Amino acid sequence: PTPIPDWGVQPAVKAAVIKVSTETGIAFSQFVVTGAVQVDWPDSCLGIYSGDRACLTAITPGFLVNMTAAGRQFEAHTNLDGSVIYWFEK
Repeated sequence: PTPIPDWGVQPAVKAAVIKVSTETGIAFSQFVVTGAVQVDWPDSCLGIYSGDRACLTAITPGFLVNMTAAGRQFEAHTNLDGSVIYWFEK
């Protein structure tokens, strides 16, 4: 993994925060990104598996984003441009 020191310039990281904010109802302004690293996911599911989607086995570049808001912790997995994002609460 490659650390992203200035995560704010990465559209995929911002997209992840927007998605989690929208889906949780927590205001975007309350989110703090605690870590963001560029990674190569092993598949199209970005390492997060669910019974409702099929995964292609193909290296998929993207980001691992950790964030907090309202006393809660979240982890998001994105593809490189942020058009695909899967997340969960820790």
